[in-house]
Amino acid sequence: MTGKMTLRALSIGAASLACALTSAAFAAEPSAARDCFEGTKVADWVAIDDHTILLKTQQSDFYRIDLARPIRQLNSPAARLNVGSKNRMVCAAADLNVNLFLTASMNMPLGVSKVTRMSAEEVATAGSANLPGRRYRGERLADF
Repeated sequence: MTGKMTLRALSIGAASLACALTSAAFAAEPSAARDCFEGTKVADWVAIDDHTILLKTQQSDFYRIDLARPIRQLNSPAARLNVGSKNRMVCAAADLNVNLFLTASMNMPLGVSKVTRMSAEEVATAGSANLPGRRYRGERLADF
């Protein structure tokens, strides 16, 4: 009888531990998921200099894209950015495909060295006037 009770107590304990671990994993997942974004869900972008692009997703999150080399044409008013992903989700630089279209027949792939989700403090520091959708491409920032 004590063998059955001990076995039953162990199985109940194991089940409750599994439930606790599962709920802890789900609680941690949303913040990790917010560090990633869908490549097709980019709403707007702006280049803050020749090395850096800010992206705004449809969920109103902002991401900083650091380029591997400077691209002078980023601030051209005619430049259009095409953002895609190798997989559905972009969580690292290797997941991101970025092309800059200057004319209908001229585009250049951009090498991405780093993708970072901007914190609320970084967004506030940038100022709403400098974020994608608030500032026209072609303008230079005085202090960013």
